[in-house]
Amino acid sequence: MSGKKAPGQATPKQLTAAAHTNVKDALKVILTQYEDLINFLKVNGAHLNTVRPEYLLSLADYFKFTKLFPKDDTLKPKTIERVFPYQQTESWVTVFFQILRIYYLNRITPKNFRNLPGMSPAESITDVAMTKSNVYSVSETILLKWMSYHYNVMNPLHTR
Repeated sequence: MSGKKAPGQATPKQLTAAAHTNVKDALKVILTQYEDLINFLKVNGAHLNTVRPEYLLSLADYFKFTKLFPKDDTLKPKTIERVFPYQQTESWVTVFFQILRIYYLNRITPKNFRNLPGMSPAESITDVAMTKSNVYSVSETILLKWMSYHYNVMNPLHTR
């Protein structure tokens, strides 16, 4: 999607070779792959400050990770079993959302917005406020305006 090959992609040979030598090497290969992916996305504009490479591991691999690389604030296994699936899901959703945001939303431009069928010409004009937001990008404000317009068309009595 970026036009460049993502760095750090572990080959199946690397994964099987590391798995046959020992668990620590296999975990290092996987963690390095996830860390390279996160850094690559950050360089391209993704906001992934809450995502750590170990949060992308499976539960079994995370248990191995906590045993091999203990920290002072490591949780108890019962707590990890309860909390980690939510943390893992949140991390993966954040990664996928940021991929969509940096690679797909950038394709939405004011020019494309004006040419959309089904939009009235008055509504398809980008406002100055849309370009000056410090919270949303221009693409995100265009998407919000498009959604608001169609919501108001479908629900004329409850406009937002």
